[in-house]
Amino acid sequence: MSPHRFWRNWVIAGLFFYVLALFLLRIYFQPARVLLLDVAIGLGLFIGWVFFFSQFVLPVQGWQRRLQIFWRVLLFWWRGPVIFVENGIPRERAGESQRRGPGVLWLDSASGGVIRNAVRFVRPIGPGVHFTSPGEYPAGFVDLHAQVHTIGPNQNDQPFESTDAEVQARRLATSGLTRDGNEVVCTLSVIFKIDAEPARGDRPGSRFGYHPESVLHAIRGEGMEVQVRQGGARRVRWNQLPALLAADLWREYLAKFTLDELFQEQEWTFPEPPPPPSPRLDETTAYYRPFRAVKPQRGVQGALAEMLHVINRFLEARLQRYLEAFRPPPAEDTVMGRPAAPSTTTSYRETALQMIQRMVLWRLQHRKVPQLDNNGRYTGQMQDSPEFELLQERGLRVRAVNIANVRFPEKIEEGLLQGWTASWLERARKEHQQIEQQRAITQVQAQERALIEYATRLSRDLEGVRSSGHDVNQTLRALLQRSRRELQRDPALQQRATNEIAQIDEILQWLESNP
Repeated sequence: MSPHRFWRNWVIAGLFFYVLALFLLRIYFQPARVLLLDVAIGLGLFIGWVFFFSQFVLPVQGWQRRLQIFWRVLLFWWRGPVIFVENGIPRERAGESQRRGPGVLWLDSASGGVIRNAVRFVRPIGPGVHFTSPGEYPAGFVDLHAQVHTIGPNQNDQPFESTDAEVQARRLATSGLTRDGNEVVCTLSVIFKIDAEPARGDRPGSRFGYHPESVLHAIRGEGMEVQVRQGGARRVRWNQLPALLAADLWREYLAKFTLDELFQEQEWTFPEPPPPPSPRLDETTAYYRPFRAVKPQRGVQGALAEMLHVINRFLEARLQRYLEAFRPPPAEDTVMGRPAAPSTTTSYRETALQMIQRMVLWRLQHRKVPQLDNNGRYTGQMQDSPEFELLQERGLRVRAVNIANVRFPEKIEEGLLQGWTASWLERARKEHQQIEQQRAITQVQAQERALIEYATRLSRDLEGVRSSGHDVNQTLRALLQRSRRELQRDPALQQRATNEIAQIDEILQWLESNP
């Protein structure tokens, strides 16, 4: 409702009550002070009813917060922004964020945000109900869910043939050059979220993970991308940074390999990067607790349980205030300074394209990663990852990176097909040779295991012979009997070893006749 309509309605209502009061005075000849008393009683009842019904507007606790709701309902037309945030998306009326009076922000369990004024960021806010002072307004909101951001051409795009501006913009987002000067584009997908560990078990807090520093850094780190050709600036939101960093890393590592190396398997050996720091623990606002369906108890037992519940909540609040003085400063409230465990050397057999995806992920997840030279070879040293440091400063944590939908110009694709067609026989022979080598190795290993197992079975009957003495004939007889028993138990061995079983029987008969 506009201010003109608001004042018009108030003027009409005032004139109506004024005419009604004059009519009553003429009928009953009551003095004016009675009218003033009635107006005062009506105004008091109006304020009382507003205070009563305002207690059911928002789920808050405590008299101070209830009074804040009351004043905002009473002065509704002079209020500030009233916004409900669901999954990081504000649900508001048009122009609601432009109000600068005292307002209310209600965030669900998967949302966080930052409040600011005209000169600075005031404070981060998490799930729950928050009140803004005059002059304060939301600087932005974040979604605490895991985010998926994809850049690059779509599946049905023709980036090298189409002249559409949007298709070309998606092409340039991930366009890169190989070491031999061939252009390659791909579709990059990055999965990430705010750097916060979700609340577990019965611990109060967000089940999606909220940390005030991470949310503040994410919103404060938003910038502007200057679009010179389009003549304007575009806002770079907090959830666009990981994909843009991944695109830069894709171009950096793509330039270290030739086009043929992208699809040729190689042996890669280098140390694993140190493990990343643990996520920040959830620090959801103390008054936010998940709802629970509890059957109320009646009688003396229910009254005692309710009293103990109130006492526990009071003691918990006092304990949190007491421990706040011993809490480390924000810069030390993480495990950034924890010494990293020594890394181990690992071998990978994969293509250069798979290695690029691995290195991009490591650069976004770890502080130190293996260093590759201009030819894509491991230099034997570890290098720092400025992309990881930047994500840490922005309060973000990357979970996965996927490189798919790799595209080339049509001429390059035709040349690749011709090269593959000409060299298919050589590749097939190499693959056949590798399979034969693997088969031979597997056969030798299986023979060794079979011999060990066979010797173990034969040695079982020698325990009794050893306890009775060292008779050579008796030991030989036990080994032969055990061998014949093992051959006769397996139908496949019994068919293939018919001559061997007959020879064992002849030897046993000779031992019986020549003790």
